Amino acid sequence: MNYRRNLMPVLLLAAISLGVATTLGQVKNGKIDGHVTDISGSALQGAQVTVQPGGYSTVTGQQGEFSILDVATGDYTIAVSYVGFSAFTSKLTVTAGQVAKVDAVLQVAAARRTRRGDLANHAASEVSARPLVSGSASAAATISP
Repeated sequence: MNYRRNLMPVLLLAAISLGVATTLGQVKNGKIDGHVTDISGSALQGAQVTVQPGGYSTVTGQQGEFSILDVATGDYTIAVSYVGFSAFTSKLTVTAGQVAKVDAVLQVAAARRTRRGDLANHAASEVSARPLVSGSASAAATISP
């Protein structure tokens, strides 16, 4: 009888410990890893990476790599932008305890000419064709210490 009385607290403590360990061992979030390159395969360092919803954001490293840790499970849209390149977007799913991988290949943005840009270029060439100072050189101010 005394044996059973001493065994009950030990079994209860073991059951509680097992429950706590099981709860702590459960992973609820995932991770997004990726690599950003141009079409020739060159890494794009400093590309802006955003994940929506959630507002996760980072920039790529020296080799074009990025990681976003502790992302809640679910469906996301990832967007990558870099100056002079067309934006990249893709859908992905983050699963608990898993790594979602993204390889973004950006293409050079097409040059666009607009009527306004043509006018601005014309105005700039008109200004550069004119002398900076009008009148005689003797009219210029002298600055002394």
